[in-house]
Amino acid sequence: MEPYKNFKNKYINAKDIFNQKENTYGVFIYWTICPHCMAIKSFMNNYLLKDNRLQIYLLNETGEEDAILFKDIDDSNMVSKQAFMENYTKASLGASEVKDIVYYFVPALLIIKDKKLVNYIVFEDNIEKFLRSYKDE
Repeated sequence: MEPYKNFKNKYINAKDIFNQKENTYGVFIYWTICPHCMAIKSFMNNYLLKDNRLQIYLLNETGEEDAILFKDIDDSNMVSKQAFMENYTKASLGASEVKDIVYYFVPALLIIKDKKLVNYIVFEDNIEKFLRSYKDE
């Protein structure tokens, strides 16, 4: 079941992550079968409906059709889930092409500014906290 069917005009494909018209915007990556993605569904729907501090585009990667466009990562040396996540999100900062973004955990929120990835937030609690306190820089 598609959780954002009322916002079809906000759907994008991975190849379009850096091609939006705004100077600063977010790209929310989710799966329709992910319990963490569904946990933030209500918050995101409300945010998309009435809170426009940050324009958000939606990228449904449930089928992972676009996954090949992203940077691959070796997870065989994963010390802890948290450390792994912090390493790959930091490694993706500054990316200006999809092939330089590591895609691993969802939900994820990519913050694009001046056609570059400036922030990469993973997991529903972190995304909600970020969007609640977001102020355009």
